[in-house]
Amino acid sequence: PTKILYGSGSAALLSAGKEKLRRLAGTLNADFKDYTIEVQGHTDTEPILKTKDKYKSNWELSYDRAQTVVYYLIKSCRVKPERVRAAACGQYAPVASNKTPEGMAKNRRVEIVVVKQPTQ
Repeated sequence: PTKILYGSGSAALLSAGKEKLRRLAGTLNADFKDYTIEVQGHTDTEPILKTKDKYKSNWELSYDRAQTVVYYLIKSCRVKPERVRAAACGQYAPVASNKTPEGMAKNRRVEIVVVKQPTQ
């Protein structure tokens, strides 16, 4: 959930999020070293308020959040850059209704998808 990784309207990683990502990177580097990692950023449908000068849309915020995780995995956790990519989903792939605070909280997330590449 974004409350672990980021503050509201921000893409700056929080300390707790960095620790979770370090632990995850250990598993990615040890057990999934031949897999591609796609970091997907997601948001709720609320308009950007706090950082509207920086982010024109939720789509931009979702990409910046995914990109921040990608850079952290590469620079701080030694995940090989050729294995990682960022994707912005914005508000367009919700997992819950945006009509409740609980649903919106579930939609504000970063998903890390591990994909086995076909052998060449």
